[in-house]
Amino acid sequence: MSEWPTENTELIDEQELYDDWVSHPIRIGDYLINFNDKTVTTPTKEVRNITPNSIRLLLLLLHNANTYVSLQDIHKFIYGNQYKDDSSTRKQVTALRKLFDDTDKEKRFIENKLGHGYRLVAPVDFIEDEKQRRSRDKYYWAAGAALFSLGVAVVLGWWWTAKQLASQNYIEQSDDYARPVPVSHFKGIENYPSISDDQRWLLFNHKPEGKDLWQIYVRDMVSGELTQLSIDSSYERIPKWSYGHTFVFSRFDGNDCHFYAADFSPLTKKVSNERKLVECSKKSPNAQGHMWEDGTGMYFNRANSVNDPFVIYSYSFATQKSWPIASPPPSGKGDYFFSVSENGKYLAVLRNKNWSQTEVWMYDTTTWETELIDTVNAVLHTVEWVVNQSIVYRNDFNEIMKYDLKDRKRNVVLRPALPVYAPLLLKSEDIIYTSGSYFKSDLVKHDLQHSKVTKVESSSYDDFLPAVSRDGQSLAWVSNRTGVFQIWFKSEGKKALPLTNLKRNLKFTDLSISPNGQFVGGTTNGKWFIIEINSREILWSDSELYYKNFQWRHDSQSAYLAVKHMEQWKQVIVDINGQYSEPKNLPTDAFIVAEVSESLHYVASFQTNGFWRVKADNGKEQSFFETDQTINKTGRWCVTDKAIYYIQGDKVLRLGHEEQEPIEIENKLVGSRITLPNDESWFISTQTIEGEVDLIEQVKIRSN
Repeated sequence: MSEWPTENTELIDEQELYDDWVSHPIRIGDYLINFNDKTVTTPTKEVRNITPNSIRLLLLLLHNANTYVSLQDIHKFIYGNQYKDDSSTRKQVTALRKLFDDTDKEKRFIENKLGHGYRLVAPVDFIEDEKQRRSRDKYYWAAGAALFSLGVAVVLGWWWTAKQLASQNYIEQSDDYARPVPVSHFKGIENYPSISDDQRWLLFNHKPEGKDLWQIYVRDMVSGELTQLSIDSSYERIPKWSYGHTFVFSRFDGNDCHFYAADFSPLTKKVSNERKLVECSKKSPNAQGHMWEDGTGMYFNRANSVNDPFVIYSYSFATQKSWPIASPPPSGKGDYFFSVSENGKYLAVLRNKNWSQTEVWMYDTTTWETELIDTVNAVLHTVEWVVNQSIVYRNDFNEIMKYDLKDRKRNVVLRPALPVYAPLLLKSEDIIYTSGSYFKSDLVKHDLQHSKVTKVESSSYDDFLPAVSRDGQSLAWVSNRTGVFQIWFKSEGKKALPLTNLKRNLKFTDLSISPNGQFVGGTTNGKWFIIEINSREILWSDSELYYKNFQWRHDSQSAYLAVKHMEQWKQVIVDINGQYSEPKNLPTDAFIVAEVSESLHYVASFQTNGFWRVKADNGKEQSFFETDQTINKTGRWCVTDKAIYYIQGDKVLRLGHEEQEPIEIENKLVGSRITLPNDESWFISTQTIEGEVDLIEQVKIRSN
């Protein structure tokens, strides 16, 4: 049984970027961009068309909005292996500038720097519905994983190698620790825990359910009592103990933002001696502050805008001057999180350079020498100290890691069976961490006969990519409810179980059950996979090529796939033994193919708003059906013996195989994917709602 693909795969891809941006229009400066329509609307309401090359360049600049993109990288992304001189590439930049009425002198939208390249400097805003707005709000939701969706789209990648995977063992629960127990009972999100020097008081941030504000709470680790320290109307972020019972936090009041220090009384459980310290930035609500050991100054970090990296500063209260303690990286989120050792000698720092990889650094505050401790191919939330001897953080295997400064070794403390965000290791060796999901996805069933909507799978985590069998008796989907994203499977009347035992999070893009109900297939990180359900044997693609849009053929023995070759997409057929063949009689730009029978196919291209119905073996009988949005993901349509169902915005449409006009089935769809059984009595979609993140404790088991 092979649980993992064996090779690295390309992670950043034009179609992946297009998928991330196409679902909603955006505003760049005062210009409205609609990728579906391929248009730019100017402030004077003039509508201009965007060429494919301008779209490619804009996607590349959006993806790298915080760094310069070299001329060579632009050439490769637009032209691939075609020979073009530098003047041709520069003309693409000029053409894109012209769309925004920008010039190489004004540089209001695209800036260039000699020896570095080009970057997008105009502000980027999302024009979305309320559900989408909550998931990308650049002020209230800038926390945790949302750090990396503040103003730019993020393509998060996960890397793996066979050697690394072979050295990892998946353990659902350590025998050294008791089972996880929630230590907070609030509805909403709790994060950024901070433990006092005496280990008695746990500060944390709480966002109440349905409210756009953050508040500070403290937990008595002896009695378990929870006390609110913020007043109800305040917006206060990331409290951190500095020394004794003094803590630092940031407060937002309209356009004003300042770091504050306050003293906590263990007797009254109230805050006193609150004082304003230094100004922070409203555009960087995840900034933290920490007092110097002698109380005469502080460290804090700040980003001047959502596109600028975080920089850590040292600030003297006596001189009221600040200075950066390290140069930020030229790209990514910079030094976005730090914590200070109990003796004030070291800073542990999380540094992000490329939006998908985190470096753990150690700064010596006496010499300002720096040391790279670890590199993690995931977005981390925190790194915290265990007194002065070690630090703890989460790696990309969802393991809680401990690095010891003395022996300079990394050890796995715990492999939780829950997703971990912000781990703390107490002096007692008990562990506190946050777990859950900022936004959770549930699977929702829409009964077409009785107009009834019910949840079929719901957890505090992400459940997505549903796939229903033709007989409606089985359901497959992806969930991280046990810590790492796995493929789950449930038959009617039976318990849901994972089909996979993956060690590391992957980015799943397709999932479907074969018509005979024996296999589950899909794509992840550019690799295709086929799982035999009964044996749970997995066949992974062994090619270095990039695949997506896995769609089973009607015979259940093979599937259509889109493969990227020489910067172009084409269709290929792969059978259940991993053998490839070339499809016949399909349009050359076929991006997704749904097969009803040997003589009936539906074909979509991500470059066209619409799809083709292709009949007969020779492929000559074709009908084109125009749509408002492209069908660029497999989950946006589903075929039965009688019809094809597809999504347009919040509508579900049904087109019979012999019909020329679709009918509307649903006009208030929540989610962007559908799957349904062959009898068409119901369909399943995903519903994304505000999630929950809780404080979890796992107690170290002591021998008698």
